[in-house]
Amino acid sequence: MSHPFPQKTHLALLAVVSALLVLKAVRRAPKKHLLLKDLKDVASNVDAGGYTIRQLYDSEYDIIIIGGGTAGCVLAARLSEEPTLRVLLVESGESSVHLKEAIMPAAFHKLFKTKHDYGLSTVAQPSAGGTSRYLPRARLLGGCTAMNAMILHHAAPSDYDEWPKFLGKTKDSSIWSYEGLKKYFLKFETFIPHKDHPDVDVSERGSSGPMKTGYFGHNSYITQQFIRACETAGIPAFPDVNTSKGTLGATKTINFIDPRGRRVTAENSYLTPEVLKRPNLRVIISATATKVIFDKTGDQPRVVGVELASSRDALLLRFSVKLTLLLSAGAIHTPHILMLSGIGPAAQLAFYDVPPLVNLPGVGEHLMDHPVVDVNLLDKSGHSFGWMRESTGLNFKVASAVFQWSWRGTGPLTTNLAEGIAFLRADDPKLFPDSEEPLLAEDSTSGPECPDLELFVTPLAYSTAGAGAITELSFGVHAVALRPTSLGTVKLKSNDPFDSPVIDPRYLTTKHDVQVLVKGIKALLRVTQAEPLASKVVDRSGDDDPTLDHHLYKATTAEMEEFVRQRVSTLYHPTSTARMARKEDGGVVDEELRVYGVRGLRVVDASVFPTIPAGHTAAPTLAVAEKMADLIKAEYAKV
Repeated sequence: MSHPFPQKTHLALLAVVSALLVLKAVRRAPKKHLLLKDLKDVASNVDAGGYTIRQLYDSEYDIIIIGGGTAGCVLAARLSEEPTLRVLLVESGESSVHLKEAIMPAAFHKLFKTKHDYGLSTVAQPSAGGTSRYLPRARLLGGCTAMNAMILHHAAPSDYDEWPKFLGKTKDSSIWSYEGLKKYFLKFETFIPHKDHPDVDVSERGSSGPMKTGYFGHNSYITQQFIRACETAGIPAFPDVNTSKGTLGATKTINFIDPRGRRVTAENSYLTPEVLKRPNLRVIISATATKVIFDKTGDQPRVVGVELASSRDALLLRFSVKLTLLLSAGAIHTPHILMLSGIGPAAQLAFYDVPPLVNLPGVGEHLMDHPVVDVNLLDKSGHSFGWMRESTGLNFKVASAVFQWSWRGTGPLTTNLAEGIAFLRADDPKLFPDSEEPLLAEDSTSGPECPDLELFVTPLAYSTAGAGAITELSFGVHAVALRPTSLGTVKLKSNDPFDSPVIDPRYLTTKHDVQVLVKGIKALLRVTQAEPLASKVVDRSGDDDPTLDHHLYKATTAEMEEFVRQRVSTLYHPTSTARMARKEDGGVVDEELRVYGVRGLRVVDASVFPTIPAGHTAAPTLAVAEKMADLIKAEYAKV
């Protein structure tokens, strides 16, 4: 989701108690010696054709996983359950279990634009105000589960039933249907029931997985009124938007926050101390994969290893792989590594002096992301969390919240910010009854029960572009286009693996996406003018405040379109840049996520999604990784 606070935000007194908080939070954290960082301590020099490469003594593994993010942690934990498989996990960042910013739910914004974030930005977006957009990507074990809004959302079942269609008639394509994935959504989860939400059907929730979920995040007064106003406006309340019954409706979010009020990440859930002590698993951090190594002597190139380095000027390390190498570096860095290794559009590779190995034009293409528009309004209820934004002076609200969180695991600092959500369709006649409303350019959804719009509420407002301060007595409502038709790219900037790739999401290049977001703003305005939100929360005295967006109540459709283009930003959900589809249709991997044209190389992360699901991407990434771990173990165990 969008940037919640200015980077200079100061939580008063947090430094005073942070040592105590970290001590409490990391009692179960893995010992640092279980994670390898200083590679020279476990390496020796070997001859490598005229230049030096450092090679680990135990340098051959059955399976190597590149990327310790959301999917990578799942794969490492699950594959190492099979004692006959020697598994290596490589992560370019560090561990997050000792970072207070990744422990306290409300503090994740403090990781943005630090060494724990890749600090990526898109190129200028001509259809979106002509400016670039910041694109947070966590550089940490656990990946973006350490730096996101902690929302559990499966998306619509029909989204996954659509996936096999991209593969054609293959015998195994049906494994990616909703029925093929359903048990894996449950496998990663342990849902903990909550007395305030008795209507959740626990039989539809996971009960024994590593990732704890529930309602332990804060539920602000503003959020409660928003959900009630959604129902008044025509969006029915729905207790759980993560079941086979679909996802349409408004609800309090189920989130990845544990009963102690701590963030649940893929690292602290899957890479527990017990898992890291397995003799067949090794985890290396602070190491960047520079390229994948192939044996080119056979009829098809075969993966034999990977080269790593801790920095641009550091010595390279080479690791050998016996069975398969899994790329799990995410939708930005997975295609980057593929191209650096010679797999991708041949002309682009040659232009940057990368010897082409396999001409695979789909690599880095079809980038999809969820565009969001933030609307900031004045709060008259006195329940805004704007006090979290204060940067000077002694803030007793912050001090109280810090102690409440540290000792009881409750209070405002357990907010995941996007506390309440609603899923709807932009063609719903109950919500958009005006006969003059133009029809959408196309229906991009996967079926009639699939939403193409998400609304969510945050108990404070924030400026995505950093264009100025927003009054502290404010809150935010937000519209997301869930099935965008604008397609972007990830391309090389150079052949230097430490140069970030060129990211062009091409936001709002289709009429459809602009129309859906304008419909989203109109839906937001209907909700904010509905009871009880209208009378209890929304302060119309802010109509003339230029830092707020009350002018939208009087805006024309054309003015809303311009607002959308200027304000749109990323929900941080990039997908589909190494998509699972037929090769002739731009696919990069087949139904078993094997990269076309080579042997021994798979991709397992959100880049393989054939198209973006109509919802948040953490849960489907976890489910895909769980499923692939089962498939790989069945293929390679006890070989």
